[in-house]
Amino acid sequence: MMNLVELAKQLPYADTDRKVMLGFSRGGLMTYLAIRKKVSLRAAVVMSGPTDLVDLYHKRTNIMKGILDRLVGHPSKNEDEYIKRSPIEWADDINVPLLIFHGGKDEMVPLQQVRDFVRKLDELNKDYRYVEYPDSDHSLRDKFDEVRTRIVDFFNEQLKQ
Repeated sequence: MMNLVELAKQLPYADTDRKVMLGFSRGGLMTYLAIRKKVSLRAAVVMSGPTDLVDLYHKRTNIMKGILDRLVGHPSKNEDEYIKRSPIEWADDINVPLLIFHGGKDEMVPLQQVRDFVRKLDELNKDYRYVEYPDSDHSLRDKFDEVRTRIVDFFNEQLKQ
C-alpha cells in the first residue's frame, strides 16, 4: 500500500496533493498505519477496522489467532509488535480528518474496541466523525448506499479545504 503512494507520484494524471484513503477491515488497520507513517493524506475513512490487536487476538477464533500467530507472533511474546499495529496505543498520532464506520453486530471486530478508540480520539481533541450502525454487521452491507454517500460527501468536504 505504501508503494502505491510512491507510484502515484510517477503518474502524470494523479493529483498527489489531494490524496485520501479508504480502508475496510484489515484495510482500515492499514489506513491507520499509513496515517501514523505520515502519508500526506487530506482525509481518511475506516470501515470496520480493528484498533486493538491484543483485544482482537483474545476475542477471535482459533483460525484468526493462528493467522496472527503466524504474522505477528503471540501477544505475550511480541507485545511491541501488537502495540505498533494497534491504533488505540498511539491515537495521538492520528492527525488526519477521519470518518469511522462500525456495525453494532460486528462479529469480526469487537464494537467496544472501536468505541474505546473513539473515546480516546475525543479526549485528544482529534478531528474525527464516528457513525455506528447498531443493527449492521462487519460488512455494513445493509447500509451500503448511505455509507457510500457519506464517504463521498466527507471526501469532497475535506478536499475543498
